[in-house]
Amino acid sequence: MNILVIGPGQQSGKFGRDFCDLASNDGHDIFTISHRDSKKVEPNQIFADFNNIESMNNAFDTLTKDVDHLGMMLYNSNYSGNFTNDETQMFNETATVPTTAYQESLQIQVICPHFFAIKSLSKMTSGDRIVFMTTGLTYARFDENIYTPKYAHHVGYVGSKSYQNALMMALAEHNQKNVIVASIAPHFPYEDPAKYNIVLAQTYQRIMKITDADNANVIKFNRDKNRINF
Repeated sequence: MNILVIGPGQQSGKFGRDFCDLASNDGHDIFTISHRDSKKVEPNQIFADFNNIESMNNAFDTLTKDVDHLGMMLYNSNYSGNFTNDETQMFNETATVPTTAYQESLQIQVICPHFFAIKSLSKMTSGDRIVFMTTGLTYARFDENIYTPKYAHHVGYVGSKSYQNALMMALAEHNQKNVIVASIAPHFPYEDPAKYNIVLAQTYQRIMKITDADNANVIKFNRDKNRINF
């Protein structure tokens, strides 16, 4: 299967790079678009300016010019946030609204996935998959009672990921090719490499097993009880 990964990363031990390696080891052909022009990790790799639609368009067209069919597009790029050194101070009466940071988070986590999803649809058929990486913080407060105030200040990150969830649902319901569109919300315990490798394997397997039943859904995968032991 031809898989396009947006935001693969370069560091082993992180989900993006490890997903690419697992999929490649399973015999899939991996194509990647990164928004940082640094070292080349694989042959089917290209860089783009994610603040420039023309750059993204050229990158997609160049990378996939000989690809007739994409079986999956995985969007993994994140905007970690460049708000303040202490985001909790953004909400005091002396704060300045971080308009640029908000705009940048929406660009990376809403506009770019929308653009690359539309481009990917041009090379997809019924049953192919578009997958967005999201976070359990977009829903945890509302239906699992695991939200804690220590995450409340991550407005830009959680807000734009929530917007991305809405984008996923719209694409799932209204794309005219019956392509499956879903989000998945794992939590990767990078501080515990042994546990991370377990979660990585489970997340990879769950993504590869996405079916019509997952269309328009956020797959809850951030807690032990949500994950499936494959």
